[in-house]
Amino acid sequence: SDVCSSDLCMERIFLPTVKAMQEMGRPFKGCLYFGLMITPKGPYVIEYNSRFGDPETQVVLELLESDLVEIMQAVY
Repeated sequence: SDVCSSDLCMERIFLPTVKAMQEMGRPFKGCLYFGLMITPKGPYVIEYNSRFGDPETQVVLELLESDLVEIMQAVY
């Protein structure tokens, strides 16, 4: 099996993080960046960030197919 598939990250990292934040009464609106370290045993979280640094922004915004302003307004 793939030690770093998007399904694995979703199941073990992304969804549990969001669920825990909701359970703590701290639901998150916005963009939460997961800094991951990929190892032969699977992904590990190194950091959470609520803003994009320059390298992340350059990669993610190029892939965006919709209007960033509309996304930001929808989250607000």
